Amino acid sequence: MAVEQQIVKDEPTRERLIERIRGLSLEKPWAFKWGLWRKHRTLSQMGLVHQWFDEVGKATGNHPEDVKHGYKDLFLTRVEKTWRGKTRLALPSLNDLNTLEMSDFMNQVQADALTMGIPLTEPLEMQKR
Repeated sequence: MAVEQQIVKDEPTRERLIERIRGLSLEKPWAFKWGLWRKHRTLSQMGLVHQWFDEVGKATGNHPEDVKHGYKDLFLTRVEKTWRGKTRLALPSLNDLNTLEMSDFMNQVQADALTMGIPLTEPLEMQKR
């Protein structure tokens, strides 16, 4: 069954969601996850973080994809993913992060690169290109 996301920003939407929940069959259990909605990471965040993976890769002799996976392993929390009926813990995709989560991840990447003496492109420098 597909997971559905519903963003509630007004009273009519909230009421419709409550009515849908009331109408659910209780023959099988349902799971709900609640949280504040935030926009997904931005394209500019993705462009900059991939530029950083390239820069760290060049400085350390690692492939940018290996740098990305290394940083994801260091700084992101594994999430449960189910495929073909089997659930496992996996690293989230950067595409699944919201803007705040992506900012936190990028701050950690930048701080780690600085501890290795690797200067990274600043966001304003990217806008000039």
